[in-house]
Amino acid sequence: DAWIFLDLHDKVQAGHGEHSTEEYAVTIAATIATYLLRQDLSLGMIVNGQRREFLSLDRGDRQVERMLELLAVVTAGPGPDLKEALALDAMHFGRNTVAIVITPSNSRDWHEGVRHLQRRGVQVAVIGLNAASFENKPADEDTLTLLEGAGVPVLRIKSGESLTEALESGPMVRYAQRR
Repeated sequence: DAWIFLDLHDKVQAGHGEHSTEEYAVTIAATIATYLLRQDLSLGMIVNGQRREFLSLDRGDRQVERMLELLAVVTAGPGPDLKEALALDAMHFGRNTVAIVITPSNSRDWHEGVRHLQRRGVQVAVIGLNAASFENKPADEDTLTLLEGAGVPVLRIKSGESLTEALESGPMVRYAQRR
């Protein structure tokens, strides 16, 4: 089983329109969801944005349709922040489950939630969107290094970067190939 956890909390989003962390995150979630479902895996999705959205585990073409329909309408909003959302939804991630967290958050407060999932036997990977790059600002403090130190595969995405190239050559691909 695999879960995509899409962080659309409005306070961590940056940029505007198609050059925003919100748009990149949704595109990444759609790409990964379609890929995993085409591999005949069961996939669920949790989105914390304008509203908390929950799509139960399922597989096949119907699930691809449900995922894409959900991603077409989700928007950033004042829902729970990532730390709170991970705590609320940790029960859905069972042992030997894969959880992919997609977030532009550079806060450290949610890292403990990820490490807690790891301790429970969940295989966690993080796709970190560099929010500063979406607003032409200097890079934020790299809090994702802490997760890498804990053995969490992390893929960093900057504004303007080819998502296809980043997803096909990132550390998660190497991690998956080792498994």
